[in-house]
Amino acid sequence: MKIRYYFVFSKYNNLLRVFRLVGNLYREQVLTGARFWILEIKLSFALW
Repeated sequence: MKIRYYFVFSKYNNLLRVFRLVGNLYREQVLTGARFWILEIKLSFALW
C-alpha cells in the first residue's frame, strides 16, 4: 500500500514530523509554519 503522506507526533516534545512518498522512499518534509498543506487535496494539517 502506497500512502502518499504520513504524520508522526511525539507527545514527549510536541514535535510533528511529516513524510511524503517520493518514488519508493519516504522523505521528511520541512515544516515552515504552524500548518502543513497537502495541495493535491486542498487540505491543511495543524496542531492546536
